[in-house]
Amino acid sequence: MAIKISKESYVLENQYLKKEIFLSKKSITSGKITNKLSGSYLDGLDSSEEFVLHFKGGLFGKTVKSSELKIEDTEILQTGALNKLTVIFMQARIHNSSIIIKAVYELSDFDRFFRKYLEISFDDLYL
Repeated sequence: MAIKISKESYVLENQYLKKEIFLSKKSITSGKITNKLSGSYLDGLDSSEEFVLHFKGGLFGKTVKSSELKIEDTEILQTGALNKLTVIFMQARIHNSSIIIKAVYELSDFDRFFRKYLEISFDDLYL
């Protein structure tokens, strides 16, 4: 299967699962996850966050929510059975460091589950 792209959404789909990801107003929200075998689904909540990060340090620490970050770019990789969508957010400041966050979604043709993880990189280590 492949990644389907429309103006404001991406759909990762195989014979077992379907996941919608919406990129509207330069932010990211999850749509419905459908179990194609049973016909059941889990609907994303409008108020839900894709991720929330808590950084310690400084005077009060820092919390970063996905809804607060602006999207810089997306990358699609389709090799063999793997379909991978990477959402790259604009650089953010955490204390005295610059941070780049990427949300990665993966679904292979034979998986009965999705993979979603974050790649986080810093320009320095002054957290």
